[in-house]
Formats: sequence, structure tokens, C-alpha cells
Amino acid sequence: MIGIVGGGLAAAKAVESYREAGGTDDIVIWSQDPPGPYHRPGLSKRVLRGEAGPESVLIDVQGAELRFERLDALPEADTIVIATGARPRPLGDALQLRTLDDSLALRARAETARTATVVGGGFIGCEVTASLTQLGVQVTQIVREPYLFSTLACPPLSEALHERYRSHGVDLRLESSEIPDADMVVAGIGVEPNVELARDAGLEVRSGVVVDERFATARPGVYAIGDVAEFYDPIFGRHRRIEHWSNAAYH
Repeated sequence: MIGIVGGGLAAAKAVESYREAGGTDDIVIWSQDPPGPYHRPGLSKRVLRGEAGPESVLIDVQGAELRFERLDALPEADTIVIATGARPRPLGDALQLRTLDDSLALRARAETARTATVVGGGFIGCEVTASLTQLGVQVTQIVREPYLFSTLACPPLSEALHERYRSHGVDLRLESSEIPDADMVVAGIGVEPNVELARDAGLEVRSGVVVDERFATARPGVYAIGDVAEFYDPIFGRHRRIEHWSNAAYH
């Protein structure tokens, strides 16, 4: 049996790829998110704006048994795939966007909110700001760095985004940490990988669960993929951990 811990996109694609390759072993997915696997990019766009319902992002996982329960340890299985993903970094009582329920909760709040403060200058912060602005909410976006998407180290791109956001009425405040009052506050300040099960099992953990170029840990039969995996990239010649939807799909 193959046991996949985590019910996100990486888990769903692992099942799909295994079956396409002719794999016939039973597969069980353990997930804490009752809807089952879904595509996250739509949560900050069409679902948040009310242009599409939850069913638009769901992934139909065939060839695996879904179990919605929390595990206190890695399961007993011939092969284990750790796909536990990551969780948002908290910021006081600020709202977050990671799950389908988070998106629906934000949409409900946006129906009555006149103002919003969004903290963060990455994908989540920028996409939530854009969607709330399209819904008619006056958004103040707080970015602690001097640029939007500062990790890209491409000032011309960031400056073009600054101009575009401000042209749509966003109060963009760069190099700021002061969070003004608003009807709703949303934090998009990064995530922390869910490495607890792997660490408790004695696996090597650095920024994520350490694996080789084929996503294998040092323990035979145990793998890690997606946001939680610190994988060896033969092109860059070093270990990396990438938090992105497309990376989870490629793994």
C-alpha cells in the first residue's frame, strides 16, 4: 500500500502520475481538509470574487481512498509520500487565505466591508488586494519591503506593479509595518512548512523535509513532495524548497 499524508495538489498529482505509469498498489490519502484536493490559485481570484463556486477548484481524485483524519505519526505503509504542504504565518487576529473555507470566509466578509488592510507583498497579498479592489473594497496594502514581489529582485517589474495598483485606487504603502484599522485585515506574509510528522519520525528536516532529486528521504520507501520538500535541484546544483502551485504539480 502507498500512504500519502496530505490532501493537496501534490497528493492528487502523485496518484494521477502513479496510475498513468501503470502502478496498481492500493493508495490511501490522509487529509485534514474535508473537500479533498483542490486547486488553490482560484481561491484568491474567481472564488474570492464570487465569480465561481467551490466546485470549480475541486480535483476528482480517482484511484485512491480519501480519509479525512489527523495523523499523530506517519502511517504504516509499504511506501509513504509526505505531502503535508504548509500553513500561513499568523499575524494576530488577521484573516488568512490558504484553504477553500478561508476563501469563502473572506468573500462573505467582503460583502459588507468598505475598507480592508492587506499585509504582504507576495502572491497572496497582491492577489487578495486585486480581488478585493474589484469587489469595490478600498484596500490599503502594507509591504515591509521596498518593492512588491521583492524576492524576484526585478525592480522594473515591481515598479510597474506599483503604478498599476495605485492607478486602481490601492493605497500602497511600501517599507511600512504599521497596520491601519479597517473593516477587515488579511495577512499574506508567507507560510511555514508542516514538517512535524517528518521530524517526529526522525527524518532530516532543514527548511523542509530533505530529499534527493527523486524526492526520496534517507529512509527507504519514504518520500516528500510539494511545499514541504527541500529537494535537490540538479540544474541549480543545490537543495531548494519552492512554495508554488506549479512546483507541487511538477513534483
